[in-house]
Amino acid sequence: MRTDIGHRIYIHNTNCSLVKSSGTNLHTLRLRVTHGCNRIDLRTRIRIEPKLWDKRKQKVRQGYNVNGNTYNDINTTINTYMQYIVGYFHECELMKREPVLTDLRAKFNYTFKQTNAQRSSEFFLLFDEFIKEANQAAAEGIRCVHPNAEIVEVPVSDGGEGSADRQTLMGKLPMGILAQSGRVPVCLIAGKISDREQLLQAGFAHVECINPPGFSLEEAMRKEVAQQRIQRLLIGILDPSA
Repeated sequence: MRTDIGHRIYIHNTNCSLVKSSGTNLHTLRLRVTHGCNRIDLRTRIRIEPKLWDKRKQKVRQGYNVNGNTYNDINTTINTYMQYIVGYFHECELMKREPVLTDLRAKFNYTFKQTNAQRSSEFFLLFDEFIKEANQAAAEGIRCVHPNAEIVEVPVSDGGEGSADRQTLMGKLPMGILAQSGRVPVCLIAGKISDREQLLQAGFAHVECINPPGFSLEEAMRKEVAQQRIQRLLIGILDPSA
């Protein structure tokens, strides 16, 4: 399949086939993705008897049921898998980054092979890891201005909304932090800022937008970019002449 969006073109091929599963006469549906000289196998949760599989069409034969699901339901799911893979390569082109097949497999497994509870647990683990890295990025930004400063890293409070405006003043998390801060200055940073003067009048020492004007959403959501922006923002707050 040839993906042709933007300035970069990534050619990939996806082949569906069955592989033996141990301890059963059912075979596992496998998607083999090839890109350049690399390939990777994506194993699904679909189990099929070989006699029900059409190798040429790479679909379940018409008229058959698989484990209580109609052939049409299974084939629709297979199409969803294929579209997901195409979407991954489209996203790479739009972001102008090289596809990484192990990254594709991790995202595929996360989307299609984990339960909601597992996805929720993994999300919070990843979120905690990001908060730790954000703390480290903030500390490095401070040390750029005050190399000998004693820094105590504490958990970062994140409202999770991405924007700060007059609605922030209506009892949202940043206001709770401000109320409990005592004499400790509170700096409010967000991906988007509106009503800055009202926020400053409420008591925030600084109200800053992490993203410069015209910054694309795709670029802003990259973890390494967010870390760099946090560092630069703190350097600017601590040393306006920097």
